[in-house]
Amino acid sequence: MKYRDLIQFEPLEDVIQLRSADERSKAEQLVGTYVISDRMADVLIHRILPSVRFDQADQSGGLFIVGNYGTGKSHLMSVVSSIAEHGDLLGKLTHPAAVENMAPIAGRFKVIRQEFGGTDMALRDVVFTYIERGLSKMGVVHYFPKMGEAPNAKDCIAEMLAAFQQKYPDYGLLIVVDELLDFLRARTDRQLVLDLAFLREVGEICTQTRLRFIAGLQESLFDSPRFQFAADSIRRVKDRFEQVRIVRDDVAYVVSRRLLAKTQAQRALIRQHLQRFTSLYESLAERLDDYVELFPGHPA
Repeated sequence: MKYRDLIQFEPLEDVIQLRSADERSKAEQLVGTYVISDRMADVLIHRILPSVRFDQADQSGGLFIVGNYGTGKSHLMSVVSSIAEHGDLLGKLTHPAAVENMAPIAGRFKVIRQEFGGTDMALRDVVFTYIERGLSKMGVVHYFPKMGEAPNAKDCIAEMLAAFQQKYPDYGLLIVVDELLDFLRARTDRQLVLDLAFLREVGEICTQTRLRFIAGLQESLFDSPRFQFAADSIRRVKDRFEQVRIVRDDVAYVVSRRLLAKTQAQRALIRQHLQRFTSLYESLAERLDDYVELFPGHPA
């Protein structure tokens, strides 16, 4: 018997680029192929949704999505932003509870997606440049003052939102940023303090307006030893941002349901094969279902 007889193998795209979701057809594909475990559905409904929706009195702040390379962080942000931008994609979600509960953000936002590359620009200037370009595509002309010409970022953002709401009074504005941690790691200590102050201001303005800000990080910004010298600044950012982690169980579920999907008949064949060795390996006997789902991969 060959592996092709035991698994419904579907090759995955190596790297999902957040900005590819700017294309409507690509956004639909990303939503339809995102595998949602029960735990991830719970995270979407009870952690991400409250941080993004603006139709409740208790306004939310910003949101960090934390996950190592290959864990689906960019895919998750693409899905959330695509649903927020295109309400008709809600039915493409692969978990019924997510379909039922994510309606409050479906089609309620205009979205600007950003990815960081190599640059010496301040975080404020990078984000504002992307916003100016994104607004221009929406038919909104707005230019931010330079950092040395403005006393703070909050007033600048508030003025931008006033111009945005004149054209789109019923919508929120969602800014989605990927690879933020790579950018921050390259900053000098002084530059980093300014960038963290900007993040704090963004988190604060999100609680007062229809602006929402989601950033993807490879590891928690709050736990990184690189930033411990700025612990006070980190604490202020933490108070204004919700943090969601993609855990190992989520990755294993995606692998078993998409990369190594199996029919019931194929699972029965694999179980029959593995049961021959359960007396030799304690963990195999205890976690036989996990071994079957991930075969020929290993749960660890």
